[in-house]
Amino acid sequence: MKFTQGQLRQTVGISKETFRHWRTVIPALSREQGHSPCYLPKDILATSIIRKICIETGVPIRSLKGVSESIFILCDVESWVELEGQCLLIDVINDDCSLQREIDLSTSKDVQILCPLTPIISYLQESLSHSQYFGSQGYFALSTTEKNNSEELQRHSR
Repeated sequence: MKFTQGQLRQTVGISKETFRHWRTVIPALSREQGHSPCYLPKDILATSIIRKICIETGVPIRSLKGVSESIFILCDVESWVELEGQCLLIDVINDDCSLQREIDLSTSKDVQILCPLTPIISYLQESLSHSQYFGSQGYFALSTTEKNNSEELQRHSR
């Protein structure tokens, strides 16, 4: 399933101006060129994580430039189902991030950002299942853990 810029912006909840600026700072968002660049679910998840960090905590987007590529890569390594229950641990100072199930910050010497993925993934699943473009692209189940939710999504795609 592929998404347009407008669909990505709508799903993530950022303005056209914010997206344009982020494309100048975040290389993964500017990779797609041409008249109609398309984005994948992993791009929507990574952009949602960046939005949560920037907009909800006030971290400037330029502070995430060095670690942004790693965020996009980690969002592509595992399915959304496997990412649920994990946290993204971001070390902005050393431009590093990792997925963590169990967090032990006792050995950390630097300030780090801890971003739980379950609320972000749940929001995206809900948002995508109710979106206006969902029906035109067919069934899109992100979680196999909720059978009722899956059946509901199938009904909407018919």
